[in-house]
Amino acid sequence: MTNQATPTPAHYDLCIIGAGLSGMNALFAAAEVLPRDATVVLIDRNERCGGMWIAAYDYVRLHQPHPMFTAGNIPWAWTKAREHLASRDEVISHFGHCLATLRAKVSVTERFGLECVSINETKQSVMVQCRNSANDDETIHATRVIHASGYQITPPAPLSFTCKRILSTTPEHLFEKLGEASSPDVYVIGGGKTGMDTALALFDKAPDKRIHLVNGTGTIFGNRNLYAPKGVKRWWHGKLSLSTFADLALRFDGRNARDVFTYFRQHFTVGPDSNAQQFFFGLLSEEENARLSAGLTSMIGDYLEDVVECGGTPHLLLRSGRRVAIAPGSTIVNCTGHILRKDLQYRPYISAEGKVLTISPRSMVHFLSSVSAYFLTHLFLRNRLPDRHLYALDMQSLLRSSRQDWQMTGITLSLLNTLVFAERLPIGVLAKCGLDQDFWFPFPRRLAAMVRLGFRRTQLKAHCRQVLDAVQRRHGIRCAPLAG
Repeated sequence: MTNQATPTPAHYDLCIIGAGLSGMNALFAAAEVLPRDATVVLIDRNERCGGMWIAAYDYVRLHQPHPMFTAGNIPWAWTKAREHLASRDEVISHFGHCLATLRAKVSVTERFGLECVSINETKQSVMVQCRNSANDDETIHATRVIHASGYQITPPAPLSFTCKRILSTTPEHLFEKLGEASSPDVYVIGGGKTGMDTALALFDKAPDKRIHLVNGTGTIFGNRNLYAPKGVKRWWHGKLSLSTFADLALRFDGRNARDVFTYFRQHFTVGPDSNAQQFFFGLLSEEENARLSAGLTSMIGDYLEDVVECGGTPHLLLRSGRRVAIAPGSTIVNCTGHILRKDLQYRPYISAEGKVLTISPRSMVHFLSSVSAYFLTHLFLRNRLPDRHLYALDMQSLLRSSRQDWQMTGITLSLLNTLVFAERLPIGVLAKCGLDQDFWFPFPRRLAAMVRLGFRRTQLKAHCRQVLDAVQRRHGIRCAPLAG
């Protein structure tokens, strides 16, 4: 996709920075709210829309059924089975389809290959300082700006080790490098979604390899068979995400995250490590989990610090101090570090003058940045931010303080703010948010769940606020409504 040849106007009604899933949902919401003659400029450092998917490894797939990965409620331009997990290239193609659809609703100027350097707000307008790949500077003026940077996921680099008698690579280059390895042993470092994708891809594409997983304290995944049952089972089997969030939030009191996490792990999740301690909101099927459990040669519940030479043999040096001998020429794949490995600047979701909306985990209102972008944009363009009922969490700071508190706090925060969104916005806005995993289920099931939740809405909101206040006091991090 190329930039439009239209001359850059002096001023735009709206500037959206970021053309990943958050940015595209912001654009969808803007197209719903802004008048047809409004001018929007879409900026991204990449040469096309797609965000993190553009640089992702080629065997990555969605972890949720593809209809729930979109901008607003834009349908995919195909007739594949609803449970199909779209590939990287299919996802990127859908981004292009979404952008083409939205161009018909609002005037969009695409400025790809342009990176935002700074944002300067005045009482009258906003200046966005940008730089292109040739290092040329440019200033874009807009009445409002949405900085849809989201989680700012970047591909990892190969790990560097003291011992050089191994092959160190990343998922992006794994299969082109694998032929250089002299040993059939492959060590997958990291037990999150990237690690699972990599192990499963190796089973399929390199069946002669022995796959070992070094997965730290382990990661669990929501059971896709439970949250996206196939066929007619959708009518009676499975669990709605909103119901699970309400269940977990009511059990969480701000101090008992470990107990609630154990309950969640036992009843709603799968994973190759039955005692895993981490959850990053990913999904895995029972069938995939069975393949992993059967196919892995070994699983090491520790963190890799280095590879060192001992007695002429390479050894994994683990954080516990333990050493594990490995064959010379083994392949080590870095599947860590995709999320929040670099410090992100704190910006409140709404700026001092109310002209800049920022979608960031440093001022998070929902665990999905795409959902945050969708609903916050609707409120932003209606001049209804900040909202004293919305809680904002500095997720990066809490993650560093306590991973399990972060997980349960993220669930509690997302539930509370979802209830607030439902009260603040027209029902049509909620109906067009196709990111909702519960859209997988027939409407009567969703309606029954919403009615049950409605009866407890006041109790749920009060409990969630009490818990979030307790988390703020305990950890000393930002977890409160923005002043409004």
